[in-house]
Amino acid sequence: MRDLPSAPEDWLNIVLEPMQDLHLRVVMDFEGTLDAPRFARAVRLSMEAEPVLGCRFVGGVWRARWERRDDLDSIDLCALVASDDVGRDLTAFLATRLKPFRDPLVRARIFRSASGNDTVCVKLCHGAGDGIAFKEYLSLLAGIYRRLETDPAYVPGPDPRACRTQSQVLRRFPVHEKLRSMFFETIRRDSWSFPYENAARTRPTFSERTLEPEAFTEVLAAARRKRVSVNDVIVTAFFRAMFAAAEPRPGIPHTVFIPVDLRRYLPAKRTFALCNLFSYIILDMPRRPGAPFDQTLAEVHGFFEAEKSRSPGLGFAVFMEALGFTGYGAYRLFATARVLGSKLSGNAYPTISNMGVWDPDSMVFPGTSLRAVRLYSPIAYPPTFTIIAGSFRNALTLTCSYCADAVRQGAVEECLDRMVLEIRTAAQ
Repeated sequence: MRDLPSAPEDWLNIVLEPMQDLHLRVVMDFEGTLDAPRFARAVRLSMEAEPVLGCRFVGGVWRARWERRDDLDSIDLCALVASDDVGRDLTAFLATRLKPFRDPLVRARIFRSASGNDTVCVKLCHGAGDGIAFKEYLSLLAGIYRRLETDPAYVPGPDPRACRTQSQVLRRFPVHEKLRSMFFETIRRDSWSFPYENAARTRPTFSERTLEPEAFTEVLAAARRKRVSVNDVIVTAFFRAMFAAAEPRPGIPHTVFIPVDLRRYLPAKRTFALCNLFSYIILDMPRRPGAPFDQTLAEVHGFFEAEKSRSPGLGFAVFMEALGFTGYGAYRLFATARVLGSKLSGNAYPTISNMGVWDPDSMVFPGTSLRAVRLYSPIAYPPTFTIIAGSFRNALTLTCSYCADAVRQGAVEECLDRMVLEIRTAAQ
């Protein structure tokens, strides 16, 4: 296969290396055991179905590219680990870093417990795909795994409809709307962040909280009753948890970034290729001491309702596309200046990302039952901070990837606990 061009939206998740460790992680807990050689073969074959995964990133002054590797059959892509402590071994694997300039863009481990159940961790370079792409990749992986059971010689190929760039979205909007959206979504000054104590990057830590099905079902019912979305509830809980953690000055708007999936604007709602097709919307909200949950929820809901008339995410996507015309070198310089500004000020936009519902029918591995799945963001380095939300089988999970020695002991755990408490409040 030939080299592939990279897109400016790929660059964004490469040049932010000083702020994060560049890769997403998914953990799947199974009841039963996988056919490990077949799973490893599926991982390797996924690089034929999604050619970008078989590449390394090569930067340049003007353009950057995905260079096809010639060692895919000899590098470490997947392994089975017999473990007497799955939690310990999983955490160690979660913490290892992959460099897109050198390492494979996807890597997996199967951790087999003494009780005969498997926990699988798959890592994906964020430069190759976003969280929604990761969902699609796991569906692809499961499909290849099932096909190999009946056709061991099967070799998939790329989808002829595949497109990796956001131009497929932007060309659907008239020029005046793109310009209006770009100027409306002006970049705010970094005004706050999670209360880090230092800039340490050691002790990578992965924390999670789960709202069990019975409690989350009550939240879903309450959201319908109040005529708000679950996303409204999650974003509200994030703001209130961040206000409690950072205690910013009351009455001053503070900014949160919220990722938006641009696939919503495509007829098929998908791109048929692993890619970064996300943007951001920017929500400003002041802290109002003593305000009840429903008051904050009403503000958040009102913001999202107003945003629906403005093609959510279009403005930031247009800005990133325009910046891409300056070339990869200039794009990297711009990002470096932004990163330096954040580090000097100690502030950065906190991010809350809702992955929505994980569909168990899209991740069927015969002979096993998928019990739980959760996504972890790239490890955030100070002052950045991200929480990921997602639901599976009516249970809501919140995850956070961070460096424990950069925060007061227990601070992130308290923030996650506060989010769960606030979400529970929505059911009252």
